[in-house]
Amino acid sequence: MATLAATAALVLSSAVSTAQGLDLDGDRVPDDIEDVTMREVDWDLFEPDIFVVASRSLGAPADDRFKVAYEDGVFEVSYFREVPGGPTGVYTLEVPRIFEWRDFDVDEEIEDEEIVAEWAMGTSAFANGTLTHASWDSDDGGHVYVFRVRVSLGPQTEATFVLTVAQRFLRVDAARTLTPMEAKLDVLLNHTPAYPGSGSRIGLEFRIESEGSYDVEYQEESWNAARGFSEDESWVNVTNGPMQSTMFFSWANRASVNGVPGDVTVSTTPGEGSGERSLGVRIAFPRSDETSVRILHDPALGVVSAAYEGILLKPAEPTLEGDVFLYGASLAGMAAVVAASVVLANRRHQRK
Repeated sequence: MATLAATAALVLSSAVSTAQGLDLDGDRVPDDIEDVTMREVDWDLFEPDIFVVASRSLGAPADDRFKVAYEDGVFEVSYFREVPGGPTGVYTLEVPRIFEWRDFDVDEEIEDEEIVAEWAMGTSAFANGTLTHASWDSDDGGHVYVFRVRVSLGPQTEATFVLTVAQRFLRVDAARTLTPMEAKLDVLLNHTPAYPGSGSRIGLEFRIESEGSYDVEYQEESWNAARGFSEDESWVNVTNGPMQSTMFFSWANRASVNGVPGDVTVSTTPGEGSGERSLGVRIAFPRSDETSVRILHDPALGVVSAAYEGILLKPAEPTLEGDVFLYGASLAGMAAVVAASVVLANRRHQRK
């Protein structure tokens, strides 16, 4: 009897839980959606300065995969859709320099003549960096992979880039859920300004380059922000229109300097090389008049996954509906089974 009652309760609980779209790990994504959009992740590490991490969808109408490769200060993002003639897109992201900027004309534009100091990064600086790796399981059983690149530019400056990839959606803070279609690239910068107390601000310059027919475009609202996975986030998307293939570099429009959050200022500098399309992104962090600054910022590299969209549009498998009528019918049915069991048990007892 106890076993039968417990089984009945479990069946009812499962039916209602599925219908309500529970989010047991608190990442703002229903667990049933996470189950069907979970990706397969593989990685390789080649010390001292190379790593590759690849993510592939599973069970989509047409699967896709993206890869992030790193070597000597250059991040390469590639995307491939597993359809006939599926596009293969590639872009690279570099960090050429740290700069110190003073907005002399107060127009919120980071202009060349307003950069009062700079520190070169590039492959030469990253050649002396260190690379480490770690991994763990998230609360809902997915794997999380972390790669940390640390670079020193002498006693004045140390920069750390932390790339995080997860198999499932992962809540990283109150305003941010990392999707399995991207890699979070946290930037931690410890720096001594050249002109502390002068009103200048420290910044980073990024350069995105892509080959072929891909367009490189800045937009104020990112794909993640438009869908509630982040708040106040902008991006550069790298898109091949006819093949509907989009990769991106995104960033939060706020950063922390010495523990104090504030708005960033962003300027883009378009440029076009030989057979390549490129865009420079200058991000100036909030002002601090202290003689040493510790900056934390939250960019990301990723793709707008056609496989993810395809999974969400797939016809759902038949499931128990969580409406009040079904719940009532289920409860009545289970009650009848339990009552019948009680009657049978009593009859057996009387015969004895």
